Amino acid sequence: MSNLLCPLMDKYGSDKGPRVGNTTHHTYTEVYHELFKDMTDQSLSVFEMGLGTNNTSFLSHMGPNGRPGASLRWWKDYFKNSMIYGADIDKGILFEEDRIHTTYCDQINPTVINSMWNSLPDMDIIIDDGLHTFEANVTLFENSIHKLKSSGIYIIEDIAGVDLFCFEQKIKDWENMHPGRIFSLRRLYGGNPHDNNMLIVTPITISVCIPTMRRFSFLKESIPKYLENPYVSELVITDETGEDYEEIMSTFSHPKLRVYKNETRLGVLKNKFRAASYATSKFIAILDSDNFADIEYFKAFNKFISNKKVPFRSMFIPSRAKPCFDFTGWMNIPITRSNVKYHYPKIETCLNVMNLIISKEFLSLFDINSDGFCDRVGTSDSLYFSLYSLFKMNATLFIVDGMEYEHRVHEGSYWKQNHDKYESMPSELINHFIGNFFKYEINLLDWQRIFKDPRSLIIQASSMKADDAWMPFPIGMHFTYPVESPKGTLIQFGNHSQTVLCALRDTTDLSRRPTGKNRRTILKTLSSNGIYNSYINPATFYSSLPNFKFVISPEGNGIDCHRHYEALIAGCIPIIERNPLIEEKYKGCPILYTDDYSEITPAYLQEKYEEMKNKVYDFSCLFLGYYSSDLQKDIKQCGNYWMVTHTGTPVYD
Repeated sequence: MSNLLCPLMDKYGSDKGPRVGNTTHHTYTEVYHELFKDMTDQSLSVFEMGLGTNNTSFLSHMGPNGRPGASLRWWKDYFKNSMIYGADIDKGILFEEDRIHTTYCDQINPTVINSMWNSLPDMDIIIDDGLHTFEANVTLFENSIHKLKSSGIYIIEDIAGVDLFCFEQKIKDWENMHPGRIFSLRRLYGGNPHDNNMLIVTPITISVCIPTMRRFSFLKESIPKYLENPYVSELVITDETGEDYEEIMSTFSHPKLRVYKNETRLGVLKNKFRAASYATSKFIAILDSDNFADIEYFKAFNKFISNKKVPFRSMFIPSRAKPCFDFTGWMNIPITRSNVKYHYPKIETCLNVMNLIISKEFLSLFDINSDGFCDRVGTSDSLYFSLYSLFKMNATLFIVDGMEYEHRVHEGSYWKQNHDKYESMPSELINHFIGNFFKYEINLLDWQRIFKDPRSLIIQASSMKADDAWMPFPIGMHFTYPVESPKGTLIQFGNHSQTVLCALRDTTDLSRRPTGKNRRTILKTLSSNGIYNSYINPATFYSSLPNFKFVISPEGNGIDCHRHYEALIAGCIPIIERNPLIEEKYKGCPILYTDDYSEITPAYLQEKYEEMKNKVYDFSCLFLGYYSSDLQKDIKQCGNYWMVTHTGTPVYD
């Protein structure tokens, strides 16, 4: 990405991201490229408020050396088939170029804003980089959102830290006013700490996908409700035998509705995938034809996805199947392959109801035909789908508060008619998946996107003799981690956009390495290579880690240290001094070993990251459940000893 964007910023003088050989106030370009990288060839209408006036008599000017129009010219190069529009209160900097049109606007005057929009088309992207005040941002948004296409993206840049609380409150109103959109307030690292913040508004699009066979008696009631639901972008139905197809086509006609008749009988599970394959929305709700999810189900999902940072490989499970089942006990426990066995057998029904939501992009990676169970799971199709997602696809399952649907029990149901034939299948599936689950092999990029249940991690497992002696397992997280761990995904997921974190105490190892190679000499070496030691507030340390690709992690009081483990759990690559004992303990993990850090430069690390990010690693040794029962007992004993010593509270049961 830097190869594509940085030269453009050097060329035009935009302050949205780092320039080659320099820094700038903001780090927006990483975010922009992630949002827009698949849109660069499309024919779009892109609008930006604020051209970057250099007239110091105007508020939010760029200073006398500012270069008006820099961002617009950048967008013109980036979106090479698009029309770029801009507006500013300074009429003296308005200009026209090929594929760029600018106009006057005062963004604190609703009348002027609406007059401007009367002469412009609907926009695919709107960016507010104008007058950076809360009132101005709100005025422009509330008088411009109607010009954003339903599939469009709205962005507010340069939100001051003092305004973040005001935006958090305002977003609650906007979420109610615009239920089809996600409001994401992003606090970015690096750059200017005062206003390096953005609000990103993206569309939520959901396709309801229903596999059916002789269920028109239910569908004739639910179809009109789904078509009226503002959260539902489209309704896709695939019929196994054709009877429902004929009834639906003769009864309903609606632009949201698409109905297909399968050429041959596919079976329950494959028909679900067939329905999903026709979906075009970002998210897919796979719902049974004899059940029904009302508007509150979709509203709850919208609220959840708007307020949480979730991994790419996620599934969203209902919290209730009314009137039969209640799964609210798991609402605050993201279910992963590393913790699901602790919830069996109670969680089995939750995993076997399906009627869930999943992203189209994630579902497209599934290949159920490669698994021998696919054609014989029968009435355990939903359980199979959940376990396959957890163990084959490394998914995280979120049970979402308020996602409730009507679970209709009737004599004609497939489950009632066929359950006895497949009575042994749940046990077979559980033994197949859960019985062999502690091989955690996955590539680094996917590892960064999956949730690691804090209860499955190793915490403060140092020697109880306070001698930092060698332990046959990782010493795990620092004792401060349990206080932060309830933040869940907020401290596990980041953009890994920054190259390397170097934030060390330079005296930690002086008692055992007073001379020669130690942290002080290592930091001098790194400094000469352009990597400088910095300070991170302990309260934000864990949430900061996932924003880095690499973490400098030399020896401390012992050759194993908490930072090795903490970096790996955060999806970073620790840079560790070469030692045969460490290499054996963390065997299979993504670690960059070094003798003395002399070769570690930013350019070298970028090259190594490209080499390492798609490789498959074995992360099994990082989980408590990987070890024998005796070693697990030792880990828990050490962890509880130090947790009680430092905090007064044990961490393990």
